Amino acid sequence: MAGILLPKQKHMSKKWNADIMFPTDNDYQNRIVGAKFAPSNSGTPMVTLELEVVAPSTKEVNGEEYDIVGVKAKYYISCAPKDEEATAQQKADMKERALKTFKDLGMDEAEINWDNINVDSLKGKIVYTQMNSRVDEQRKTPTTAQLNDPANKGKHPNAIGEIMKHPVTNKKLVKYWPQIVEIYGIVG
Repeated sequence: MAGILLPKQKHMSKKWNADIMFPTDNDYQNRIVGAKFAPSNSGTPMVTLELEVVAPSTKEVNGEEYDIVGVKAKYYISCAPKDEEATAQQKADMKERALKTFKDLGMDEAEINWDNINVDSLKGKIVYTQMNSRVDEQRKTPTTAQLNDPANKGKHPNAIGEIMKHPVTNKKLVKYWPQIVEIYGIVG
């Protein structure tokens, strides 16, 4: 109909997914939604935090606006070095880095039991963070020749196979997983 003006459409952002590089920045606010103290895969004591973005609500990537609220990432706090033969200085340095992070999370040093760190108080806290993408190249299963190649000795099989390409666009297949680079402290 002529003469009727429709309201201007609000710009809708797309939901972020692992096919889009997660934007590197240090203006994120993340809520801690999970926290546990348990041995790492190598058996060393570690705190694992699961966080989700609460702000900003959107980020621009390559000229497109993406909704990032609720995007999850993990942050690992190693409390001891992997190597049993680590020097006393290396052990002290790692403990000091972990202690700094715990203090940034509002934990009192006097209440930290290094043999069993109680992380329940961290759940629900909102923290300032720096985030970026961990790039995960999608690879083919390695061939026997690739596995036996001396140049690949000691490499994980997932890092040896050829990078797959999209059959239509011929672009490399890559996934981008958000990761927390640093926790700066508690919001507010």
